[in-house]
Amino acid sequence: MLAGLAAGAQAQTFSSTTIVEGETKTFTVTGIPTSWVGIPIVSVNHGVADTVNSASADSCAELFSQSQSSWDVCAPNIESWDSTTRTFTFVLIAKADTTDEGSETFPIVFMDGNPDVVALQSVIKTFTVTDAPLPGVTLSKASLSVAEAGGTGTYTVVLNTAPTHAVTVTVTSGASSAATVDKAGGNAGASQTLTFTAGESGNWATPQTITVTGVDDDLDNTNDRRTVTISHAASSTDPAYTIADAGSVTATVTDDDTANTAPVFASDTLTRSVAENSASGTSVGDPIPAATDTDNDVLTYTLEGTDAASFAFDASTRQI
Repeated sequence: MLAGLAAGAQAQTFSSTTIVEGETKTFTVTGIPTSWVGIPIVSVNHGVADTVNSASADSCAELFSQSQSSWDVCAPNIESWDSTTRTFTFVLIAKADTTDEGSETFPIVFMDGNPDVVALQSVIKTFTVTDAPLPGVTLSKASLSVAEAGGTGTYTVVLNTAPTHAVTVTVTSGASSAATVDKAGGNAGASQTLTFTAGESGNWATPQTITVTGVDDDLDNTNDRRTVTISHAASSTDPAYTIADAGSVTATVTDDDTANTAPVFASDTLTRSVAENSASGTSVGDPIPAATDTDNDVLTYTLEGTDAASFAFDASTRQI
């Protein structure tokens, strides 16, 4: 809604219309028409902030601390006006809370400070307060796929907010026989630990990379894949970062094995005979022909049946 501007006047441009819970943010307004002769005034309406330009940052904090207060945004008396460039800056402070309540909107009334025309020369702009991130761990991926026999995939791990003390995130493969986990400078294995430090110089906001590597087997797995859950847990003397379940990544390990083909003999039946009462050690006919195996596996031969115990069988030559 725009009111009170002369015909053809330039509409105001706001540098931003969003603020995050707990944030103190400076906003710049440009394009203020020359028809505005007073110093602009900012007022926050919807019962969430002062309606006059007389609060301070301390009084905003006091206001937010009042249990009966429903104010979420306050406009302290921190502002500047450049009449030459027609540029105005002002500050808003958003109340910090830990409730995930979604974005909220509120109107800013921006008006000419000349009391003679204040009712006419004004702009109402809708601003949005967004939830601040809550303590937690962010994983860049929910799933990934790697080939067995050394295929790799990566994802990153980072904290959502600044901790008060160092945080350790333990990364664990649910089946290291199928997929291992590794970090920069680490050794691939069943688990890894990532350390995130606190403070202005801490690395809590820097994503750290985990590498998942597929492990080979000799089996033709069901659906040609194995599924591994990689879990994450955070621990710290900061109670906000004692998180038993900090999320998981599902790793699919794709198979490189094919179904084994059974070996076959040239004939399903074969006849061999020996004279009755032949001496022990007498060969019973010619050796059994070798079976054919398209997988080129090493074959082991055995003699079975009702009378198998009456005969000796040399598996290396297939001679009965």
